[in-house]
Amino acid sequence: MDLIGDLKNEIIISDINIFSLSDLELQQWLISNFVQQLYRKKVYIDEVTVTPINNSDYKTKLSIVGKDENKEIEIIFGIIKNLTKKTINLIQVNELLIVNMSKTNILKVIESRLNFHISKSKNKTSLIIIK
Repeated sequence: MDLIGDLKNEIIISDINIFSLSDLELQQWLISNFVQQLYRKKVYIDEVTVTPINNSDYKTKLSIVGKDENKEIEIIFGIIKNLTKKTINLIQVNELLIVNMSKTNILKVIESRLNFHISKSKNKTSLIIIK
């Protein structure tokens, strides 16, 4: 199940500027889209929790978990303050990261061989990184 890829596609298709959202709006948007992507895959959950993950390298880092009585599905969403070798090495499977677009950041991602996409919304260009 490729929830990270689906969420990345939703960011691009909806033309949303993630950087313009407040923390509450971002969490609400992520929950809505997480549940919607699961529903499309005929996965029905009883509960969704969003837990902030403290990490000084991130502006925001959240664990989003959907549960039913039999299973738990988790994705990680983060907005990176500054893309470094350290943050690149910490990227996990089922993690979607957003960072401001710059020539330096794109070169770091290309050298790391991570999957990435570029999104532009309302004059804000973002680099979306997934593993």
